[in-house]
Amino acid sequence: MDDDLFLIESTEPTNIIWENRHWTAADYAKRSLQVVAIIAFLLVISFLAIYTCKTYAIKKANEYPQVDANQIYTDVFGKNVTLFEQYAVNERNNFQDSSVPMAGYYVAYCKFGKQKPELFPGQNIADNC
Repeated sequence: MDDDLFLIESTEPTNIIWENRHWTAADYAKRSLQVVAIIAFLLVISFLAIYTCKTYAIKKANEYPQVDANQIYTDVFGKNVTLFEQYAVNERNNFQDSSVPMAGYYVAYCKFGKQKPELFPGQNIADNC
């Protein structure tokens, strides 16, 4: 390690291929802006898709709420059987109208009608539910 450095000057390189010299700073800026625009467009499309799906899911969740059929049965059926059946039939008939939220009468009607068909004499619950 005590030796002196021995350096030889290299020759001028003659076989270098200069690539991409024709691209200017403006070309690079243009490409960068195109990439940013494409990414922004994809983000907007993704946002709209998620927003649309979430809005639809919220609408359907409000339309078909979680129903406590036992509570509905106790509150309404025990007081007035005819009114209970009328509510269930109206709910079933308005089922196609998406602006009318489901209240749970039809669910309770089907549940208890299948469990205890004697509660609804003269009706075939299996055909209605």
